[in-house]
Amino acid sequence: MKFDMHCHTKEGSMDGKVMIEEYIKKLKEKGFRITRQRRMLLDVILANECSSCKEIFFEASRRDNGIGTATV
Repeated sequence: MKFDMHCHTKEGSMDGKVMIEEYIKKLKEKGFRITRQRRMLLDVILANECSSCKEIFFEASRRDNGIGTATV
């Protein structure tokens, strides 16, 4: 499954919330459960210009130190 996540929005902005809800809807349609950690990862990916899984993991682990690399 491929998602186009090249648009970055400011965290907490209305556009960001709408975009996150669109991705959540697509994930649900594909049968994915929407966990707290998946929602947080969407926030990180859409709010920051992370260019690698390592950067996503670093930012996500700042928000939730219980997140593992396998989740990212």
